[in-house]
Amino acid sequence: MQILKTILRWLWNILKISHMLVFGTLSLLILVVLIINPFAKDPVKVPEGSALVVTLEGRVVEQLTSVDPFEAALGGPNALPREILLSDVLTALERASDDKRIEMLYLRLDQFEGALPAALHQLADGIKDFKESGKSVAAFGNGYSQSQYILASQADHVFMNPYGATLISGYAAYPLYFADALEKLKLTTHVYKVGTYKSAIEPITRNDMSEADREAKTAFLGALWNAYVEEIQTARSEKAEQLNVNYDQIPEMLRAAGGDLAKLALEMGLVDELKSRDEMGDWLVSQVGEGENGKGYNGIGMQTYLKATKPLPLGQPKNKIAVVYAVGTIVDGEQPAGTVGGDTVSYLIRQARLDENVKAIVLRVDSPGGSAFASELIRRELERAQEDGIPVVASMGSLAASGGYWISATADKIIAEPTTITGSIGIFGVLLTAENAMDALGIHSDGVGTTSLAGGYSPTRPMNPLVGDIIQQSIENGYDKFINLVARGRDMTPEAVDAIGQGRVWDGAKAHELGLVDELGNLDDALAAAAELAGIETYKDVVFEEQPSPFDQFIRELAENLSVQMGGFTASKPSVETELLRIVRDQLSLPFTLNDPNHAYAICMECTVLATGGGR
Repeated sequence: MQILKTILRWLWNILKISHMLVFGTLSLLILVVLIINPFAKDPVKVPEGSALVVTLEGRVVEQLTSVDPFEAALGGPNALPREILLSDVLTALERASDDKRIEMLYLRLDQFEGALPAALHQLADGIKDFKESGKSVAAFGNGYSQSQYILASQADHVFMNPYGATLISGYAAYPLYFADALEKLKLTTHVYKVGTYKSAIEPITRNDMSEADREAKTAFLGALWNAYVEEIQTARSEKAEQLNVNYDQIPEMLRAAGGDLAKLALEMGLVDELKSRDEMGDWLVSQVGEGENGKGYNGIGMQTYLKATKPLPLGQPKNKIAVVYAVGTIVDGEQPAGTVGGDTVSYLIRQARLDENVKAIVLRVDSPGGSAFASELIRRELERAQEDGIPVVASMGSLAASGGYWISATADKIIAEPTTITGSIGIFGVLLTAENAMDALGIHSDGVGTTSLAGGYSPTRPMNPLVGDIIQQSIENGYDKFINLVARGRDMTPEAVDAIGQGRVWDGAKAHELGLVDELGNLDDALAAAAELAGIETYKDVVFEEQPSPFDQFIRELAENLSVQMGGFTASKPSVETELLRIVRDQLSLPFTLNDPNHAYAICMECTVLATGGGR
């Protein structure tokens, strides 16, 4: 026993010493960086006659996902999500268009993993606005996926590697269906829903797509695809003569090109020239000259440019328009950025409402929905602001479906992009029981309860029909509340809302026709509308968001800087196997990870993967 105590004490001392060494070293490193960093280099300057280099690595998002700062600092490049803020790109393009030091825009799209249609069209519009300043735009890729190409097509010069390919295959929705798998696992699903088109739970109740869901998806995916094709045709009207080719003819066209996909893209007018990376570098030098010390071409990266052109703070503005983001799945309680916490977003709206300088609120929505309870908390907090005389405008980004529409429904004005995925006005509940699986394992549940409802729902026992009846009635009541909220907010009858509700998903342009959306436009249009409703001409838009502590922010920035200092490593793309496992995990697990206290959900679970198309 004495030997064991000695060994344990020895191990404990080693742990304490290791703890002191690790955190002491980290603290010293942080201190050194804090002291040296301000003096390490001169303030960043924008080179004269340079190219603004927009390198898109990862997915474009409305709000960065919150990450643990220590994981970010110690986990290396792969610890940080591959995300780019949509507002960062649009801001950089806007500033550069009026900046005489910027000669041209260079788009590097190899690592761009895509975005939903509305965000892609906003980026394309930003590039077009930049071109209107009279400056040129060049794009280069080893190849172009569907999402990459809509941006590249806006360029004056579209270059591609001779060994690359441009893959434009259309939008598709092919969800996975798990009914047979759940049956083999002897798991029982109990579904309660309202809405003919409410297909969110079909993947766990069916093995194929229902006809109602097929009808709805065919309609709105067709609208999104038409918008995509029109965007490219407009941008390359004089070059891409064969863009409307019959896709069945592609194999024969490729055969005529000797199986060379790059040559086919060139012949179809999708790209202008084929260049290797080094040839592309030489071309850029010919356009903007050599970089500092004769290295590379004369360019400045987007994030560096944003820091170099950041405006000086002007103090507390008299007239503020508060912008509150609702990005991600709507979940009850407090949640980090990247998820819409009912309590978190309600608190931010309350902060804006109580700020005497806030004259209007813009709710920026990019959400497939989620908890009906949390959605109502957010909507009610917005309504409270309206009762206090503060106008509310809902600005829909790529996605504002189901609960994302619920929180927008009673805004003074709803503004969406033509390709926003919205609607899905419906509600459902889903519960899982494993009594058959347990029975197969020889595990059984038995006992007593004081009433016929006691223990009515347990994952280890069959669902009590009385409980099922209560839940179904609650779901139906929730749907009635949903359509009545929409009817009140959009000045429609409940019957009219029900006719276009039923869980059906619409594109923004069609939603505008149906009266679910008041105007088509972007975030700037929403801010202008909010100012008009508030009766103010000058204002400052201020984002109300959860602020990380200075230490957490420093740790994240340190992780980003270390990534650059260690050779500019970029987080690697996930493998096909990893991506497949993620799709299965996300689609199957989501219904059972939501936390509405009443098990009632207004969510379009398939919306986030609907419009990915071929190769994103």
